[in-house]
Amino acid sequence: MQLIKALLRKQAVRQFIKYIIVGTIVTGIDMIALHLSFRVLTIPIKISVIIGFMCGNISSFIFNKYYTFRNFSPAIFRQYAKYFITSMTGLLWTLALMTLFFEHLNLFSGITRYNYLLCKAIVAVIVMFWNFMIIRHWTLADYTLPYLPSLEDYGKEKKCFLSVVIPAFNELDRLPQTLDDVFKWLESKSFDYEVLVINDGSTDGMVLRLKEEFKHKPGFKIWSLPQNMGKGAAVKEGMLLAGGEYRLFMDADNQIRIHELDSFLKKADPRRVIIGSKYAASGSQKDEIASSRVFISRLGNLIIKLLLGLEIADTQCGFKLFPAQIAESVFRMQRLKRFAFDVEILSLVQLFNMEIMELPIKLYPASESRVRTLRDSLSVFSDLLVIKLNIWRRRYGLPDPHRGASGLNLNRDL
Repeated sequence: MQLIKALLRKQAVRQFIKYIIVGTIVTGIDMIALHLSFRVLTIPIKISVIIGFMCGNISSFIFNKYYTFRNFSPAIFRQYAKYFITSMTGLLWTLALMTLFFEHLNLFSGITRYNYLLCKAIVAVIVMFWNFMIIRHWTLADYTLPYLPSLEDYGKEKKCFLSVVIPAFNELDRLPQTLDDVFKWLESKSFDYEVLVINDGSTDGMVLRLKEEFKHKPGFKIWSLPQNMGKGAAVKEGMLLAGGEYRLFMDADNQIRIHELDSFLKKADPRRVIIGSKYAASGSQKDEIASSRVFISRLGNLIIKLLLGLEIADTQCGFKLFPAQIAESVFRMQRLKRFAFDVEILSLVQLFNMEIMELPIKLYPASESRVRTLRDSLSVFSDLLVIKLNIWRRRYGLPDPHRGASGLNLNRDL
C-alpha cells in the first residue's frame, strides 16, 4: 500500500494514469470510427485505420493538453505542429503494426471475424506507450508557471530605484573606465542607486584598485565569489544581492555604455524585461562585428528559436534590465553558471508569461575580446540542450520562498 501511495505521488505516474483514461476514451472513438468505415461504409482497412486515427487525434490533443499534462501554454500553433509530427509517428507505427498483425500474421482470424478490432486494440496499447513518452517529453513539454511570487514572499524589499550589477574577472585594465562612465551617468540622475561589482575570483589586483579609486562613491559595493565560477554565477549572485526596483546587469568591458539605459528606463514596466540588441531594427552593426561572429550569432539564435521558442534576435547581449520581482524569481531558479545563462534566464521569464522587449544599442569596440567564437558556441549549444531537458522534465518549478537565495559564502570587500 505504501508503495502505491509513493508511486501516486510521482507526477509522471499520475500523468500516465490520466493518459490511460484519455487513451481509453480516444481508443473507443478511434475504433468506432474504424468499425463504421470498414464494416458499414466498406472502406479499405488502411484508409479506415487513417479515418479512425484522425477522429481520435483531435480528441487526444485536447484531452491531453488540458487534462493529462495541465498545459495552458498559449503557444498553441507551435504545439500543434509538434503534435502533428508526434501523431504522424504514431500513425506510421499503427499502419506498420496493423499490416503485420492483421494482413501478414492474420491474428485471431480463427476466433472471430472482428479480428481487426483485436489487432487494433493490441496496436493501440503499444502505440500508447510510445506516444506518452513523446508527448510528455517533447510535444507538450512546454509549460507556464502559475504566478510570479512577490518580493514579500522572499522577505525582500526595494532599497533604491536602480541597481547596476557588473560581473568581473581580471578586469583591472577595463573596469575602472567603465565605472567612471557609470558613476558619471548615475550622478546626473535624480533617483537613488547602487553599483555592485561581483568579483569572479580575479587574480590581477582588480579588487584592490577598485577599493582605492571608488571607495568614496555612494552605493558602491564589491562582493567576491569564493573562486572563479563563471559569468552566469556572478550575475546571479549580483542580481540577488541587489535591492533596486530595477536591476541592470552589464559587462565590464564598456562595449555597451550606461547611457543606453535612458531609452530602457522610458520603457520600464514591472512585468517587462528589456534587453539590448545589436541586431534590432536601427541598431544593426554588422559592419562593426566580425562576419564569423554575426553568422554564428544568427545561427545560434535560430536554433534557440526552434528549440526554446524564444523570439529574440540577440539573446547574448550583456545589457539587460529586470524588474525586482521578476529578477528575484528567475535568478533563484537559474542553474547554469556560464555563457548560456542568458538564454536560461530568458526562458524562465517566458515560463512566467512576462514580456521580453528588445531595444537597439550601440556597440563600442572593446580593447580585447574574450569570446572564443567556436569553442564558446559549442559550449552554449550543449547548454541549450540542458535547458530544454530541464523544461521537458519540469525541473523549473516555483522557487521556495523559505530557501535562501544562494548557498555561496560571498565576501563583502567594500
